Amino acid sequence: MDIVSNQELMAHKNISRLPPLEALEEPFPTLIALLYTFTAIIAFFLNTFAFIMLLAGKRTSPELRKYLANLAIVDLFLAVFSIPFSYSDFMYGRWLFPLCLCPIMNFVTTTAVFVNIYTLVGIGFGRFV
Repeated sequence: MDIVSNQELMAHKNISRLPPLEALEEPFPTLIALLYTFTAIIAFFLNTFAFIMLLAGKRTSPELRKYLANLAIVDLFLAVFSIPFSYSDFMYGRWLFPLCLCPIMNFVTTTAVFVNIYTLVGIGFGRFV
């Protein structure tokens, strides 16, 4: 037991000697955090507004409305799941949130990007045909 605890203690001492992992010095991370937060809030509200308008509007074809509503929903997921988590992971060099959110965030972000791409491919294919 003592060997394991001594090894853990030595590892902790070595980690504490490492330089901080922050990408930028203060006040830049705070400023960038505010910008990312503002971007996420704007993306959330504008995509919600776009989704509501697509459901209520009748100016486009029903098929195109479905694709555009799908894009708005996917962008909502990206605004909620990707922007805040990706920012903090990049700026601080470590995961600041509960560990259970890491695979969920990665899954949702990856899935949203693929759905976004394939929705745009579907729109392009429909316009081509």
